[in-house]
Amino acid sequence: MTERMPVAAVGLMLALTASAALAAGPRVNVPPAAHAPTIDGVIGPGEWDRAARFPCLLDNTTRGPAERRMWVSLAHDDAALYVLMQSAEGPGAMAACLVPAGSEGAVAIVVHPGGEVRFEGGDGGAWGQGCRVVSAVADGTWTVELATPLELLGVAADAAARVSADFVREWSEPEALVAWTWRQSADLTAVDPVEIGTLSFDAVGPIPRVGEPGDLAGGVLDCAIDVIGLQDEPEKVTLYYDTVAAGQKVRHAALPVTVAGGQVGTLHAERTIRGEDVPSQADEVALWLTTRAFWRVQYASGRIPVEGWPAIAALPLDFVGTEVLSAQYDLSGLPLGAFEGSTLTCSLAADGAVRVSGQAAASARVVTLALPVAGLPPGEYALRAEVMGAGDGALGEVTQTVVIPDATPWLGNAIGLTDTVPEPFTPLEIDGPTVRCWGRGYTFGASGLPEQVTSQGESLLAAPVALELSAGGQAVSWEAGEPGLRMDGRDVRGRALGTAGDTRVECLTTVEYDGMMRFDLTLAPPGATTVDRLVLRIPFAPARAGYLIWTDCAGTGSPADERYGALPEDGWEADFLPFVWLGDEDRGMVWFCEGPVGWSAPAEGKPIRVARAGDAVVMHIAMVGQPRQIDGPVTYTFGLQAGPVRPRPEDWRQWTARIAPIATDDQWFGVVPTNLRERPDLIARQRERGNPLLVYTFLGETATNQPEYAYFADQWTRSATAGPTSYTHAPVCPASSFMDFQLWNFQQGLDEFGIDGLYYDLAWPGPCMNQLHGHGFIDDAGELQPIHPIFAFRELAKRTYQMFHERMPRTHIMAHISGNAICLPITAFADHTLDGEQYAHTVQGDYIDLIPPDKMRAEFTARQFGPVPHFLPELWHRNDHIVATTTSSSGRR
Repeated sequence: MTERMPVAAVGLMLALTASAALAAGPRVNVPPAAHAPTIDGVIGPGEWDRAARFPCLLDNTTRGPAERRMWVSLAHDDAALYVLMQSAEGPGAMAACLVPAGSEGAVAIVVHPGGEVRFEGGDGGAWGQGCRVVSAVADGTWTVELATPLELLGVAADAAARVSADFVREWSEPEALVAWTWRQSADLTAVDPVEIGTLSFDAVGPIPRVGEPGDLAGGVLDCAIDVIGLQDEPEKVTLYYDTVAAGQKVRHAALPVTVAGGQVGTLHAERTIRGEDVPSQADEVALWLTTRAFWRVQYASGRIPVEGWPAIAALPLDFVGTEVLSAQYDLSGLPLGAFEGSTLTCSLAADGAVRVSGQAAASARVVTLALPVAGLPPGEYALRAEVMGAGDGALGEVTQTVVIPDATPWLGNAIGLTDTVPEPFTPLEIDGPTVRCWGRGYTFGASGLPEQVTSQGESLLAAPVALELSAGGQAVSWEAGEPGLRMDGRDVRGRALGTAGDTRVECLTTVEYDGMMRFDLTLAPPGATTVDRLVLRIPFAPARAGYLIWTDCAGTGSPADERYGALPEDGWEADFLPFVWLGDEDRGMVWFCEGPVGWSAPAEGKPIRVARAGDAVVMHIAMVGQPRQIDGPVTYTFGLQAGPVRPRPEDWRQWTARIAPIATDDQWFGVVPTNLRERPDLIARQRERGNPLLVYTFLGETATNQPEYAYFADQWTRSATAGPTSYTHAPVCPASSFMDFQLWNFQQGLDEFGIDGLYYDLAWPGPCMNQLHGHGFIDDAGELQPIHPIFAFRELAKRTYQMFHERMPRTHIMAHISGNAICLPITAFADHTLDGEQYAHTVQGDYIDLIPPDKMRAEFTARQFGPVPHFLPELWHRNDHIVATTTSSSGRR
C-alpha cells in the first residue's frame, strides 16, 4: 500500500482483510444559475446566491483536514460551467482540475494571485481561447471567477452528465496542497480515478450552501448549512461527523432532517454534537454532509467542545530522547479571566511517592512541562496535573498513566548472530580471484570490482566493471596483483589499493553467502583536493540485459509507472535511485546504494544512465559527474547482487494461498506476540486446516501505542523528529535499537506459538533521515536529505531468517514487494514474495491491458530473483467476481 504513507499495504491473502477502499470521491450537483454571473473578479449582488458552495480543506501533506482552506461555488447555464474560488491572500496558486466526459486526461486551469493564468495538460490552446478567467485580490481575500464552456467539458446542460473534477490551492510549496479530494501527487494533471471528485449536472436538489464554521480555535462552533430545495418533493439531509479522542476515531451519523420542497432551511451542527457515545472532549471533529446532490464533502474540522469543555485536558505525552518527559495540557476550558495568576503543577509518582515534579504559569491555551526522567526505574507511574487559580482554588485536574518500559530483556541481544549458513544457501568458496556462492560466481580484478559475474552458468558481463576515477587531474592507478580475498567467518573480504595523484584510494569488498557484494570506496587525500570524476561502468552482455527494473522505494507504485519492463531501445536515465536492475528472463544483477552522499550530478544528463554501446549495454553510475572539492577522507558505498539468489523448493508450485498471515489488531499493528495472544481462535483454525502459521508484521514499522515506541520513538523513527502520527503504526528504522526489539518480538512468537514464519508488509527500505542513529546527510545546499537504510533492513531480515532456521528446516517468510521486486539484499531472506497491490482500485475484469508481456516477464514470473512468487489479486476492489483469477497462486512458470 502507499507510504508513507504511507498507510501500510496489507497483503491480504484470504485470511488477512483490509479496510475497503473508498468507492468514489466526493460528489456535488451543479445547479442551474438564474442569471450567468459576470466574470470580473467582483462578487455582484445575488450572482452566486443559488450556487452550490463548499470548502476545500483536505491537506495533501498530512492527508487530514487543513486549517487553511479554499471555498468553491458552482453553477451552470446552457453554455458554461461557472466556478467561484475564494481563499486567503498568500503565495501559491489556485486551480480547477477538470477531466472532460469521455476523457482520461485532466486539464488544470492554474491561476496566480497576480492574474497569471496557465493551462496544463490537454489542448491548452482550445481551453485558453474558450475559458474566461479573472483574478482579483482585495482586503486579504483572493477571488477567482471562471467560466468554462460546456462544450470543452463534453457535456450538455439538458443531459445527465458527469465531469471528474478537483479544486486545489497551492501554498508556499507545490506539495502543500489543500484540495477538495485526496491527492497523492502534486502534479495537478495526475488524476487517480479513485481520488478525483465528480460534478453532476442532473436537475435535482436540494442545493447545500456551507457557511463559515465559526471560531473553532476558541471552542465555539456555529456551523450553518443552508439547504435550498429546488424541487417540490421533500429531501433528507444527513450530517455526519467523526470524533477523534486519544487516537480513537469514531464516526457518527447525526441530524437527519427532512427539508420540504422549495424551502430554505439552516442546519446548525452544534445540535448534533451530543450523546452518550461521544467522549467528553474530542481532539478533533470533522464534519461532512450528504444529500442526493451533495455527497461526502468535508465541512469543518478542529477542536470543539463536546458535552462540555474541561478546564484542563491532557494532550498526548512525548518522551524527548529517554531523559525528558514532555507533558502538554490544553487549558482552553478555563473560565474567562482565569489565566491571570493561575498555575499548572505536575507530579510523577510511583507507589504513592512523588519522583519528579514541575510547575509553570497557566498563561496560554497549551502549556508544556518538561519533566526529567533520566535514571527512573522501569515501571508504571501516575502523572497528575492540577490547575490552581490565583486565589489558591483548584480549577481542575487530570491524571495519566506513564510507562517507562523495561528494555533489559531485549536491548543488545544477539538473536540470529551466528557463523552458520542457513539452507538453502551454501557456504562461500574462494577459487583464486573467484568467489562462488549458490548458483553464481564473482571474479574480481585488481580494483576490487568484478571482472566477470556468472549466474546459472551464463556470463552477465560483456567486459569488467570499471571505475573511472580521477582526482587532482590524475587517473586512478591500482596496485598490481590479484585481490587479496580471505574468509572472515561466513563472509569473504577483499582489499584493493591504488592512487590518484596524491589521493590514496582503497576499495574494501565484502561478499556474503547470499551473493550480496558491498563495496566501500574511500578516497583519502593528504589535504584539500578536487575529485574530477567518479563513474562506475557496468557493461552487461546484451543478451543478459533485455529488461530494466528500478525502484525509489516510495510505495507500491502505480500501473502507469515504468518501474519494470523491456529496456527502451534508446536507453534510459534517472536521478538518484536506490535500486536499478538489468537482466533477462532467468537471471540479472542489481546495483544498489543507500543515498547520493557526496555525489555531484553531471553537467548534462542524469547521474544514472543505461545506454547501448556496441557489444554491451552499459549501466553508468556517475557519483561525481562534476568536479567537487574534498578536504579529507570520503567514502562511497554501493553494492551489486546477481540473481536468482536462492533455489526454489521442488514442490514450490504447490505453495498456494493457504500460506496466509494472521490478521493484525489495529491497536497492536504488526506486533507479533501481542496479536497472537489476542487471537487464539484464528491460530486454532489455521492449525486445524494444516496451514502454516504466519503473522503479519513489518521490518520497518511498529505500533505507536506500545510503551516501547513512546519511550524510544526519537531514536527509532525514520523522520528527523518523531512527531505525532495519525496512524496506529509509524515508520521506524532497524539501524536503531528497534532491530533488537523486533527480533525479540519475533522470537517470542516462535517460542510461545511455534509460528512457521512471518509476513513482512512494506518490505522495502523507505527513506530515513534520523541523525540520532546515523542516517541522513547534508547536501551541497546545506539541507538534510534522507538515505534508504538498505543494510539495516537487510540485517534485520537476515538475523530473523537465521533465527527461524535454527529451529525448523522449512520456514514460510513472505515479503510484500509490490512494485519493488528488486530489493534483493532484503528479499533474499524471504521464502515467498507477494506482488500485485499496485493494481488496487485499477484492474477491471482482468489484467490483460494492465500488464503487457514485457512487464510480466520482468517482474511477476520472478525467476530472476529466487523466492517463490505470489500474486495478490485486486479484482475485489471493483466487485468483480472472477473466481478463477482471484486465487493467489505460486504455480507459475
